Amino acid sequence: MRFVLALVVAALLLALPAVAKGGPTPSRVNVVVVVPSGYVSNTTPSQAVTSVQSWLGSPSDAACIGSQYTCTMEGWFKHELGKVFDYDVQTVAMAPVNSAVDACGSYSSPFAYFQVNAAVEAATGIDLDSNRQRTMLLLMGGGGWAGHFAPTDRGNSVQHFGMVGDWGVMEQYGVRNSCQLVDSPAHGFSHEFMGMMGAYVTSGYNEGGLFLGDVMSPNIRADLLRYSGKWLYGAN
Repeated sequence: MRFVLALVVAALLLALPAVAKGGPTPSRVNVVVVVPSGYVSNTTPSQAVTSVQSWLGSPSDAACIGSQYTCTMEGWFKHELGKVFDYDVQTVAMAPVNSAVDACGSYSSPFAYFQVNAAVEAATGIDLDSNRQRTMLLLMGGGGWAGHFAPTDRGNSVQHFGMVGDWGVMEQYGVRNSCQLVDSPAHGFSHEFMGMMGAYVTSGYNEGGLFLGDVMSPNIRADLLRYSGKWLYGAN
């Protein structure tokens, strides 16, 4: 299992849910803002939803390679892959997460994933083990840890699932807590989104395309097209 603990700022930047016009109806990324009872954060679930929507963008977004602060995921994918995606954003409330917390009250254990996984599947019907779905979660109170399941985790019985905490939303709104470093708001979210889509299999985290706005390496492009190319749809 390659669920990666990453103390990077997870987050989000620019636009609205994508809607395909013409051509085949694309599959949608399930984006879920998870709200545990008693979570601690300097931001709200509504701010997290706004951040996610604005950060993912729409298929019409222009590319902006080289700047995480002005790129959207749609513009990035369109420029680097010639592919885009649709998505839905929803909010799911759940019981308190049984997890250790850091000095700022953010969850500090990746094992929170198991509780969040069960709560999201029960509330939404999303199958996080499905090769036919793509799902990204943002956990309120989740802090800076983040991770994804890659296509090789179950012998190519692929899980396309990723999760990030809420530090990136704090960064975007200028309300960081004392535990987090200054970073691009989209840093962690974009990295785990890529892994969820199938990147990093051939060359790991050794080449270009790790974060929003990077030029993707040939291996990164090939991995994304291999594991999600048929699932994505053409940008033109």
